[in-house]
Amino acid sequence: MSYLDDGMPLDNFADKRKSFQMLHQLRQIILCSLVVISSASASGETNLPPLRRTDQIRLREAIRFVDAVFDSVWAAGARPPLEVLFVDDSVEYLINHDGQTPDFASTAYDSVLDRPVKSRRRTYPTGFLATFPAFSSYSTIVVGRPENTLPKTSTPWVAIIAHERLHQVQDAEPGISEKLIALDLSGADSTGMWMLNYSFPYDSIQVGEAYDAYISSLVAALDGRGTAEFPSLIAAAIAARDHLRSLLSDRDYRYMAFQLWKEGIARYSEYMFSRLAARWYLPTKEFSQLPDFESFDTTARRIYENSLAELYPHALHEMHRVVFYATGLAEGLLLDEYAPGWRARYFAEPLDTRSYFDKVP
Repeated sequence: MSYLDDGMPLDNFADKRKSFQMLHQLRQIILCSLVVISSASASGETNLPPLRRTDQIRLREAIRFVDAVFDSVWAAGARPPLEVLFVDDSVEYLINHDGQTPDFASTAYDSVLDRPVKSRRRTYPTGFLATFPAFSSYSTIVVGRPENTLPKTSTPWVAIIAHERLHQVQDAEPGISEKLIALDLSGADSTGMWMLNYSFPYDSIQVGEAYDAYISSLVAALDGRGTAEFPSLIAAAIAARDHLRSLLSDRDYRYMAFQLWKEGIARYSEYMFSRLAARWYLPTKEFSQLPDFESFDTTARRIYENSLAELYPHALHEMHRVVFYATGLAEGLLLDEYAPGWRARYFAEPLDTRSYFDKVP
């Protein structure tokens, strides 16, 4: 059994796993569509409909939420624009982009968002959710309406935007492109799809057993936070991670480490943003009155519960790279207790969370 920080027991996760796997498989399909999406020009289009009122409220809340909570978790250096391409059923809306975008037919000032918004006919799938350099050297968060994306409802969708914001900041860190190239993981792929499609030994029995042992040690250490046994539990988790590394090739280890650093810590951040917001963030009245609104406390609990549910035997074999998300969340929470200053090293020592477990004075 595992617990939230407030002691709430979490069990009976087995019935959730199948639905989680289906959702993650769907997201994989959506993300993989990135390489085949056309950039059809909307030249000549006029009088495109404005954002729906509900989506104006959601987007305004997401921007406000990121501005309020991000610095409480991350003190990053480079801060790119919070650029969002919002994908509606028939139109895409580009927010916080000041460069030239000739394929966007119209620009209008949005009084709710308090900024200009560019629009064009839709080119991306309505369920898209990814962050990548869509229009310039900066990364853009490309996201559909909550109803069409995996969060489904407004509050988790806002938390997901904050998750994707970390990816924007990761991508803007000086020298990160060179460091990614140095990982030597892309092969002949120049599209970035190696991050999803790298041939990791997910089906290796030996690697799978070692991964099972690692996530079991993480869950045990999470349960042991604040107890006298915690130091020995964290030592066992570190040993299990190092054993897992010994079974991987150097390239395979670099891929796993990269995923834990990038996606795992983004999931951890999504949880931390929501947890902090539950304590002191006050949503706008319009957002809290949306029919699908839930408290950030509820969202934080769901992120935690769902992530723990993903840490089950054979998860590596069944879920592939998606299991790195939950694993990274567990690592982040353990680091908060074991090495509280680790976040200050996150951008200075990127691409591998293992070094953060080596305490520094």
